[in-house]
Amino acid sequence: MTIGALLLAQQFYALKPSPRFAYATLGLLFVNISVGGTLTQFAAPPVLMVAGPWGWDMVFMLTNFGWKAVIGIVIATILHFFAFRKELEALDRQRVDAAASPSGGKNVPPKTKTRPVPVWITLVHLGFLGFTVFVAHHPPLFIGGFLFFLAFSQATAHHQGKLELKALLLVGFFLAGLAVHGGLRGW
Repeated sequence: MTIGALLLAQQFYALKPSPRFAYATLGLLFVNISVGGTLTQFAAPPVLMVAGPWGWDMVFMLTNFGWKAVIGIVIATILHFFAFRKELEALDRQRVDAAASPSGGKNVPPKTKTRPVPVWITLVHLGFLGFTVFVAHHPPLFIGGFLFFLAFSQATAHHQGKLELKALLLVGFFLAGLAVHGGLRGW
């Protein structure tokens, strides 16, 4: 959700859409991400707490809730598109006109010239991601892999963006608290 909101800020809100359109788009993002949390048993903390005791696995979530969520997301997005079609077209024209102007346009997000990330860095990141999923239920291996990832990120910092851990750690502590205290609410 955070990444989606940041992309909206840089690519959409920089064009100064109407407040009604801006709020509706942000609301659509929030609703679609939240409803999409029912696609698996891992996305929504309340579902995560009851998934094990109630036997809700991924197949159960997809067959009972997920397909309904996808239909709702598609319908909400289509309705949003048709409700704001004219404003979307105007914003697209504004982006094209501003990009074609000699100044590059004030409202168009600046394109920064950066070197592409080397393929091997991306492959190592995917390897760390796969390892994390594979050892998710073995905390010593997970923590060891995470520490190696931090070391790798530090060693290759010139190829990567700044690693922001504060928000991630806060979410992690919140979910850890749910897991620790959720068992006490087994009744």
